[in-house]
Amino acid sequence: LGMYFTQIIPTYMLMSPLFISLAKIGMTDSLIAITFVYVSMMIAFSTIMAKSFFDRIPVALEEVAMTDGCTRTQTIVKVVLPLTLPGLAAIFSFAFVNIWNELFLAVMLLSSNHNMTVPVALNSFISKAGVNWGVLSAGIVVALLPTMLVFAFAQRYIIMGLTEGAVKG
Repeated sequence: LGMYFTQIIPTYMLMSPLFISLAKIGMTDSLIAITFVYVSMMIAFSTIMAKSFFDRIPVALEEVAMTDGCTRTQTIVKVVLPLTLPGLAAIFSFAFVNIWNELFLAVMLLSSNHNMTVPVALNSFISKAGVNWGVLSAGIVVALLPTMLVFAFAQRYIIMGLTEGAVKG
């Protein structure tokens, strides 16, 4: 139940306590710190989503695998994980896009130019003097490449999940 409530809290409400905590340990301008923050913020969502995918797998499949001589680990690796790959691919894709596109925390927690994330760097091309459209457009195209690669990789697993139960025979 606590994991559900962590998803309700808006990010801007976490800014002051997060900044104070990171300042106390001297990690306010650190890519490692912001990576831990991003991962910890996505754990609750990913866990809730993964649980729903794991709950859909019939216990009978696990029991049959164990009857056939599989250990618990082999059952998870050979039966459960292949059935949840579409869901795990969707969770990974969603988490990656959310973290890759996050701007608010990065602007607040990273102050130096050598620690900029991609959205912060793209945001720096917009100023009061105007927008450098050429550089901004080129940066956006380059920033899209990792996202396109993640979706190209995850696409086959997501489609596999969509078509898995389509034909019964």
